[in-house]
Amino acid sequence: MSSSDSVLPYFELSWAILSTFDLLHVVAALLIVPITGFSTLWAVPVVCSITSAIANGLCYIAYYSNASTSAKVLAAAFADMFWLIQEAGLSFYSYDILRRFLQGKSRTCFFSLFWFLIVSIVAFRSAILTHRILDILSSSTTRQHLINKLHIGYFGSLALIETVSAFFLLRIFIQGKRQTRILPSGSNLFKQLILSTEVRVSSLAIIGIGRTITYHFHTTAQSATNLAGELDRFLVTCVNYFPIIMLIDLLATRIANAEDTSNATSAHQRSSKGDPVTIELNRVNNEARKDIDRQTFVRIKPITDKQSSIGSTTPCQKAILKSSTFTVERAEVVVHQV
Repeated sequence: MSSSDSVLPYFELSWAILSTFDLLHVVAALLIVPITGFSTLWAVPVVCSITSAIANGLCYIAYYSNASTSAKVLAAAFADMFWLIQEAGLSFYSYDILRRFLQGKSRTCFFSLFWFLIVSIVAFRSAILTHRILDILSSSTTRQHLINKLHIGYFGSLALIETVSAFFLLRIFIQGKRQTRILPSGSNLFKQLILSTEVRVSSLAIIGIGRTITYHFHTTAQSATNLAGELDRFLVTCVNYFPIIMLIDLLATRIANAEDTSNATSAHQRSSKGDPVTIELNRVNNEARKDIDRQTFVRIKPITDKQSSIGSTTPCQKAILKSSTFTVERAEVVVHQV
């Protein structure tokens, strides 16, 4: 049997199936545009899916085909680059939310940790790429043990960056949920944000830790030749489905936002004959809900006793709602855009 006869067709391997699902993720993302609109959050799963599809195809050329050595080197190099974009790119979903929230020291702390870990991830992947190219050029696997160790740092950094992002996200969302005691119509939205963050970070962290363990036992570059390799391939498949989870998260957030808006409108209508403070609170609440989504968040902060004593001669305390579209003053809360 010739070497060409021993090479399996592309669609006989799992890489082809993964690439196909990646392309279907892009189609699904385009279908929900009328509901979610175009945004940087929408772009994250799209970019990750496209780069994953390309990387999986290049992996076949580099490690399974009878292509020339130079072609295999180029394919392996670009495959690692596109996998880097896919795997590290998933973290930018949380980053895009947090950059709209964080201020002051929290913002500086998160940005410093995030970009330090991104640089570490790029460094690990660059080292992996270099040693893989050297193995291909020498037609050996002598550097596989070192590559496995580099993957431990690589996947460990990916798990850590998700954990850091989740810490800041959950802290903000829990604070927001507590503040809905003043403006309760945001409860569904914040519950959804907290739940989606918990699911996303726990899943990605488990996958990162799992791949750190399974890659330690790899004996070949990209072939699942033992139990650890098969488990690693399973975890790779799980990562490939994360763009769909993100798209579902976007849709679920829109639904929760719509429900809160409807509840706020009903409350405003029911209180149309109530006292002035209640009426104004519900009006501010209703207008705020129109502007709260994954792109524009509003944080509610009660007025302090000192502030209340200063304005005690006025009929009602002052509240300011600042958003991208309007400014409202009145009622007993202070609402700041973040």
